[in-house]
Amino acid sequence: DNCGVNGETSGTLAGVAGDVVTNGCTQYIDYTFNITDDCGNQAEPVVIRVTRLFDETPPTLTCPSDIEVFDCDGDPVIDIPIAYDNCDQDVSVTPIRSDGLALNDPFPVGETVTVTFTAEDDCGNQSSCSFTVLVNSCESPHCTYTQGFYGNLNGVACTPGGGGAMAQDIMVAALTNVGGEFNFGSLSTGNYFLLKLSDINANPIPAQNNIFKMLPGGGTPRKLVGFATYDVYATWADNDPLNATFRSKGRINNNLLSQTITLFFNLQMDTALNSVVLESTFATVDVECGTDTPIPDTTQIFNIPQSVINYLDMNGGATVANLFILANHALGAEYIGSLSHSDINQAVDAINRGYDRCRMKVAVPTEETYTDSFSGSIFTADFKVYPVPFKDYITIQYLFHYQSDVEIQIFDARGLLLMTTNDKDAYYGKEIRINTTFNMVGRDAIYYVKVISKTGVSIKKIVAMSY
Repeated sequence: DNCGVNGETSGTLAGVAGDVVTNGCTQYIDYTFNITDDCGNQAEPVVIRVTRLFDETPPTLTCPSDIEVFDCDGDPVIDIPIAYDNCDQDVSVTPIRSDGLALNDPFPVGETVTVTFTAEDDCGNQSSCSFTVLVNSCESPHCTYTQGFYGNLNGVACTPGGGGAMAQDIMVAALTNVGGEFNFGSLSTGNYFLLKLSDINANPIPAQNNIFKMLPGGGTPRKLVGFATYDVYATWADNDPLNATFRSKGRINNNLLSQTITLFFNLQMDTALNSVVLESTFATVDVECGTDTPIPDTTQIFNIPQSVINYLDMNGGATVANLFILANHALGAEYIGSLSHSDINQAVDAINRGYDRCRMKVAVPTEETYTDSFSGSIFTADFKVYPVPFKDYITIQYLFHYQSDVEIQIFDARGLLLMTTNDKDAYYGKEIRINTTFNMVGRDAIYYVKVISKTGVSIKKIVAMSY
């Protein structure tokens, strides 16, 4: 330019910024520059466009569903998911475990771990999702049955080896294993009940055998008084420990005795059950017969009084084997510290039901809340009723953890009251059989059973057997 001084070029440069324009995933600003020399001459405007990536939308990220596996299947392998960005940017995904370990480090058994994935794009937009991982212990399944099962002539069981067996066969094998008879209670105090092999198989008509008259049993858990055996009526003519009169003649009226006899049969059938360690709260799931394959959505929770566990810990260890010994000491009026017969009965019942029909221990679900038998913070009148379908009778087992008078009502589908039964001695685990005296209205008819205790009401539906 010749307008400069001493041949040097000079002039002015002025720039103007345009509006911010958004176009999809970008933004730009056009800067227009005008150049004017010292003589006032202007050059063609120069436009410079400055572009940047623009994105305010978080990436799309999907977590897997909650994972629950068993440690015998190996640790779960979790892949980091691919996150998608609407502007096709690079997206990083970072995993964080609630226990602070790396994503695919071994997961602790029995503890729920939360895994959180966080996705971030180049613009700093983030999204996250979480899921839980629970690895259950593959403890060996155990097979137990309840006093109601052993009192049922037609009961067929899954056994630890996977085969089926009749209740009578299991009981015969149990007594045979110990020489043909077993004393429940204590010989040293003279308070015991003698169960004989002949009580189970002496009569060629199976239903006429004594065991099917004794079980399922019921009555307040308590110590035995003196000696008794079924085939010597004089030893239980005082109504202890068997009912001496009326329709229930011969039935056990001490639930701790019937539960302990039931545990005896279970321990003889599944000897590995002896070494199971007791926990105040434990959970089990059903398994396919003869396998350790859990059946989904079958988790149940059971409770054992902590007082029983504490006592056993101080006296040889809190195992099922020692619980069986303790139950016999309690029946025999031996020293059991400050324990109640009811608490010991609850512990025995928890084992008999906890592995009922072959179940496997798993971690207690963390989302559940529980109330122990002595906290008193929640009162219900919960119960279970069987068989379903029923024909001539139903059996009710109380599942509430307190003693109470109970009224049991049965209604038809229209709400018409059909019959009422009162129980002046209801307590946890007790089973009561009710003969259905009303006329059936037809096959597959629906009825409702209502249990009313001093603090709660529960209703369950039952179905009559087709015939």
